[in-house]
Amino acid sequence: MFCQFQKLISILLSGIVAFIGGPIALAATPTEVGDSVEINGQIWKTAPQEAKIGNNEIIEKGNQEFQLTKEQLEEIEKLASESHKIRKQMIDKYVEYGVISKERGDKIKESMDKHFERMKEHNFTPFLHKIKKAKNCNCKDNK
Repeated sequence: MFCQFQKLISILLSGIVAFIGGPIALAATPTEVGDSVEINGQIWKTAPQEAKIGNNEIIEKGNQEFQLTKEQLEEIEKLASESHKIRKQMIDKYVEYGVISKERGDKIKESMDKHFERMKEHNFTPFLHKIKKAKNCNCKDNK
């Protein structure tokens, strides 16, 4: 019984120490490299830290302007239209097999057509403003 009580006291004390010590260190976080910070009565000067990214992470260059050539646009439009046509055929097959109703299939295909037209308006480039990267897009979706 006494041994369990000691464990409980030690857990509570370590929790209290972590609770009290944590916010003090977090509150003293510097804003810029080279700032001096006081943590628990000691003065610390910050140094730059090199960022490391994982295997599946990439760094995109935001606000990057790009322009596809006419040949590139034609090739992408051809691929996108083929994909669009096949996806609409798939919806027709779902309707034929009774997986979805004809009305639902028509709504899906109408939505797909609208999306295809939006892609055409944007020259088949990704909607980068959806991930808050492109500020050069002036379409209604960016507002």
